Amino acid sequence: MIGTIRKHSKWLWFVIIISIVVTFVYWGSQPGHSGGRTGRANYGSIDGQPITQDEMAAAQRETYLRYFLSYGAWPETDTPKSKFDPQHEAYQWLFFIKKLQEYNIEVDNHSAAQMVNELLREFGRASSPDHNGGPIPFDTFVKRLLMPHGIGAEDLENYIHHDMAIQQLISVVGVSGKLVTAQEGKFLFERDHQEFSTEGVFFAASNYLASVGTASPLTLRQFFTNEMASYRIPQRVQVSYVELDASNYLGQAEKELTNLNASVEDSFRKMDTNYLRIGKTPAEAKAWLRQEFLRRKSMDIAGNQANEFVGKLLDMEPERASNLAALASSNGLAVKITAPFDAESGPTEFDGGPGFAKAAFSLGPDKLFADQPIAGQNAVYVIGFEKRLPDEIPPFEQIQVQVAADYRHRQAVELARRSGEELVRAATNGLAQGKTFSAVCAEWKVTPLVLPRFSLSTRELPEVENHVDFNQFRQVTANTPTHSVSALAR
Repeated sequence: MIGTIRKHSKWLWFVIIISIVVTFVYWGSQPGHSGGRTGRANYGSIDGQPITQDEMAAAQRETYLRYFLSYGAWPETDTPKSKFDPQHEAYQWLFFIKKLQEYNIEVDNHSAAQMVNELLREFGRASSPDHNGGPIPFDTFVKRLLMPHGIGAEDLENYIHHDMAIQQLISVVGVSGKLVTAQEGKFLFERDHQEFSTEGVFFAASNYLASVGTASPLTLRQFFTNEMASYRIPQRVQVSYVELDASNYLGQAEKELTNLNASVEDSFRKMDTNYLRIGKTPAEAKAWLRQEFLRRKSMDIAGNQANEFVGKLLDMEPERASNLAALASSNGLAVKITAPFDAESGPTEFDGGPGFAKAAFSLGPDKLFADQPIAGQNAVYVIGFEKRLPDEIPPFEQIQVQVAADYRHRQAVELARRSGEELVRAATNGLAQGKTFSAVCAEWKVTPLVLPRFSLSTRELPEVENHVDFNQFRQVTANTPTHSVSALAR
């Protein structure tokens, strides 16, 4: 449950509470389980129009791309410096897209193509002097820089259209105050910056495990039968692969980047004060930029080597699985075999990028090798088919220990939930009778956690993140009336 205080000017409201059952998503941490993902996600609405899952996913990809094009790094490699909040950024982006539709502002394809070409030219100048100021090939840009992060050519095209249109929207509509009226702006600012003061009680399932008795074999078998679908192991594949690690080409990259220092200085100058996102000092930021230039160039070299390798591999006759090992040996490279992995998770031994699993599952006895290399985060891979394993449900005897642990966890979660709901009722009644929340907690022998003040614009709060997802916490807090308690959040 969540109770909130909103600070308006000098007004101070009573301190209330949050209580959340943590680790309540039962299957979330179990390998091979479904994660309990059922039903449709609710992403809210803009101007009364519901936001679809596809719209939210597309907006998140475009905001990730916007971050990359602005700072030369991806949010996941730039945090915690970036404080990038994908959900917050996606909602803002969707708001602008809705405004574009409202004002019927579009960008013609010719203008968008010119912008893409300038973007590719900029990356060409930054990545290698070999381009002589010309644009890096579009397919290369998408394949090497975007696809490893789950972003495709269509996302780039959509982003360019939206970004140019938004700039036009702001220049035409924003200056006149029509984009967001003063009243709307004041409301949005106050909503994002008004402070909440909360106290929280967190019910962790782990605290109730000791209260769960030992289940009988019959009970465990019944539990396994009821939850059998959750223990299903999906179809998996194994592939053999040759890894061309970019770090092996750093020396060659440094030799080829003859204007590396100038490129670093130029990129640093363009970042202005935004360099603080990648370093605390100018020297630290420049060091990061230097390493990133070298990494990109090393990946280019590794990619070129891999392309040559694939060409030779596909030319070998007759086509047989042993060709990969034979060619690798002649090139002084090693062949490794992955552990079995499913289409969603990909290999666990390394980060092969989002395209690795898709390419692996396209292989089979009739297609032994991938047609092109696969770019990961810091290496390029050439893969060949090894084995396909059908989906299966392990027999109870094989996973009995796991089933017993899952059963105990489920029972502990239920005990935590009951305790939380009982405290919600007691706190609701106690507040109605004039009691303080602290007094109610004292009666129930629980100690509430007094949290630092925060607002919707706050990006992190370690005291909360140690227990629950902060985005969920903020949303529940904002939706709870002042001087009241929320329902039990999970």
